[in-house]
Amino acid sequence: MITVKFFEKNDRYGISANGHAGYAPKGQDIVCAGFSTLMYSLSNYLDEHAKDYNWHVLENVVDEDEDMNIEVLDKTGELYNLFKMTMEAIENLEIQYPAFIKIC
Repeated sequence: MITVKFFEKNDRYGISANGHAGYAPKGQDIVCAGFSTLMYSLSNYLDEHAKDYNWHVLENVVDEDEDMNIEVLDKTGELYNLFKMTMEAIENLEIQYPAFIKIC
């Protein structure tokens, strides 16, 4: 099971996750694929645009074989919608596959 934690506090936004969904064998697991796509998209966007928006990336580790952790400091408030969209997409995965992904 993938366990996910979100946090937002004092202009800091974060998503951390660990585990594997176990829905299907590696390479065929649609839950892992969906979740990984969301995390990699957020991670890559931060890598590409953090300097443009003056976001301070505190941690950006996304690796399918290890824990995934993204934490960003954003005093502009512009990152909120991006994190909110990612969180809502992960919540939808949890609704569709509750035995394989859990938000804590």
